Amino acid sequence: MNKKEIINKFKGNIYGYIDNNIHKINFKYNIIETNYIIIDNIYVNRIQIEYILYDNTNKQLVWNILIYIPVINIKVNCILGLNFNGNYTVYNDENIIKTKIENEHKNISGYDKEEWQIEYLLKNNFAICTLYLGQIKPSKIPSKYDKSDENFYKGIDIFCKNKNKNEWGTIYKWAWGLNIVAKFIKNDLNLNIDKIILYGLSRLGKAALWSMAIYDIYDSVICACSGRGGAANSKRNKIETVEQINKKFPTWFCDNYKKYNNNTIKNIKIDQELLLYIISPKKVYISSSFKDKYSDIYGELLTILYSEKYYKNIKKNININLNNYKNILKNN
Repeated sequence: MNKKEIINKFKGNIYGYIDNNIHKINFKYNIIETNYIIIDNIYVNRIQIEYILYDNTNKQLVWNILIYIPVINIKVNCILGLNFNGNYTVYNDENIIKTKIENEHKNISGYDKEEWQIEYLLKNNFAICTLYLGQIKPSKIPSKYDKSDENFYKGIDIFCKNKNKNEWGTIYKWAWGLNIVAKFIKNDLNLNIDKIILYGLSRLGKAALWSMAIYDIYDSVICACSGRGGAANSKRNKIETVEQINKKFPTWFCDNYKKYNNNTIKNIKIDQELLLYIISPKKVYISSSFKDKYSDIYGELLTILYSEKYYKNIKKNININLNNYKNILKNN
C-alpha cells in the first residue's frame, strides 16, 4: 500500500472521514491583546486571539488562542498543542483570558503549568501556541445539559451533518483543529516563527500523531503517553483495550473502530507502525510513563520497533536499540 491508501485505511477503520460541511466554514479573527511582558527575565510577546468560525446560516464558534513568543532577532520554532483545561491553566498568568471548560474545578491559573513548562521553553527560544481542546470538541458529552450550553458541547459539530455512521471522531476533530491553528499562525500572523512542532499528551497525543500524519504543515511531533489509538500497537490489545476505550469514550473514534471490540482487533489490516510510516521522514518523538497505567509502554515500544524498517528505507544507519527496555519486553 502507498501512503494515500494507508491513510484511507486508517480513516475507514479508526479515525473516520471528515464531514464535507466542514469545508464550508469561514474564518475571521480579532486580536484581543498583544502585550510585551517579562517572564523569568525573558522579553516576551503575549498574544491572545479570538478565532471565529462561522457559516452562511449564522452559526458561530469561537476559539481562544494563546501565544507566547520570545522577542529575539532570529526566527523561533513554535510548540503547538491543545490543552486539557483552558489557556488559563497553562501558566501562572492572571492576564490570560479565562473561558468555560468541562472541569470548572480545574479552571485555576497555572493548574497545568508542570505539563507546559512555559518558562523552560521560552528560555530555549521556543514560542508556545495553545488552545483549549473543548472549544473544538469537548472530550465527553453529558447525557443532559442546559440548552444554553448546546454550542459548547457540540463544538464544531454545529457545522456538521453527522449523517454517516463512519464520520470523523473527536480525535480527528482535534487533529483538524490543530491544522487550522497551525496554518493561521504560520500564514496569517506576522510572527517570527520558523518551524511548527506538534505536542500532545494522552488523548491529545493521539490527535497530534494523526494530525502529523495527514497534514504537511508541521516539522515534527512530540507524542506523550498516547496509548491505544496513538503510538501503541493495536493488535497487542492489552492494558487499555480497544473495547474499553470505545465504551468509555464512544465519540473519540469512528463507528467502524467498534467492530474491533471483543479482541477482533487482531484482524485489522493496519497498525500504528504504519502511522509512523506515513509521517516519515519527518521526526517523531514518542515518550511514555510508568505512572500512566493506560499508555501501554510495551505497545508503544512495539510500534517503534516495527517502524524501524520504514525509516531504514530513508536513512540506512537507523538502528532502534531496545536493550535498555529488556525488562519491559520480558515482563509483557
